[in-house]
Amino acid sequence: RLPKVEKKFNEVRDYIVDMLILERAEPYVTQKLAKFRDSSKIEIIYPIFDTDEGEETNFVKATNLPAPTSKCLVYPTVVKVNDESIDEQEMLFFLIGRFGQSVLQELVENSAISQQGPSLNVSVDKDEPQKILNKTYGAEKIKTLENAFNMDHVKAAILREILAKKVFLKKKEQLMAETGIEVTDADAKSYYDKNQKKWDIPERVRFSILVTDTESSMDSALDEMRKGASFNDVAIKYSVDKVTREKGGDIGTLWPRGLFFGPFTELEDKIFALKIGDVSEVIFIQDRFYVVKLTEKVPAEIQAFDDVKEDIIEQMVASLVYPELQAWLTKLGNSIKIDMKYPIFEMETELTMKAKDKLNLE
Repeated sequence: RLPKVEKKFNEVRDYIVDMLILERAEPYVTQKLAKFRDSSKIEIIYPIFDTDEGEETNFVKATNLPAPTSKCLVYPTVVKVNDESIDEQEMLFFLIGRFGQSVLQELVENSAISQQGPSLNVSVDKDEPQKILNKTYGAEKIKTLENAFNMDHVKAAILREILAKKVFLKKKEQLMAETGIEVTDADAKSYYDKNQKKWDIPERVRFSILVTDTESSMDSALDEMRKGASFNDVAIKYSVDKVTREKGGDIGTLWPRGLFFGPFTELEDKIFALKIGDVSEVIFIQDRFYVVKLTEKVPAEIQAFDDVKEDIIEQMVASLVYPELQAWLTKLGNSIKIDMKYPIFEMETELTMKAKDKLNLE
């Protein structure tokens, strides 16, 4: 392994500047991209992809597709954007290039770990992969997948993934027993008391929002509310925000403070300053006009120990057993024979696996 090299500030300055610019520009870019997206007609062609259900969008699911006439895996065209096609070959090229190596690593790890199943007396019901496929895709999409893939291979990969998780859990329990690792409620309470900030839940609000592109539209909307129309009805009629419009502007959930960035922090401050039932003044941000009605407010609080005890114990156990699990994975990886066949991928002859990732350690 190469030694860890610490980079000097001058070597990473440009990268840091780029990241800062990106962070500050993100709200503006997101707003512009949303406008481009909202003005585009997007037709989903690929049979196994869905539109955004439950939201008004400009995504349209194609129906009654003709049989493919060219070589493809599932269907030659994935989507059309304003009649410009994005083909399956393009999608697969970028999927393989950007994610193929990491997916391959995961598949290899699943294979290596699942092979330890018999020695640990761990097995999986052979019908489990089909149950997962049924739940994930449904009968119609499974039929499409069966025409594209050898489903025996797909099920085998799913089986290995399930088995690998069970083997890892069994090995974790075995190592805990062998090393005498135990975390008591008292240990967890001590950790809880020393790390109070981790259990903070910030103040949260739920609100309805009305967004217009023009001042005249906002004036008309406010005039109707002054005459007795409900915020809900006015938002449905006037708002240009497609995600919330059909719900009368309701965002649908509680939002914690800190999710707004850039100029939208002004909007956040206005929202959190409102009382339940209050409607804000008009706020102008990035060529759009906003009015918000607060519908629910939950004060900041600290999660009770009993609510987080099991999570704390799990994390503490994971931290204690981590060295033993990492040693086991390292030994296992060194014993695996890897014979790479796929010509565009590379992989070291010895498998390196990280227990930290599998334990979800912070």
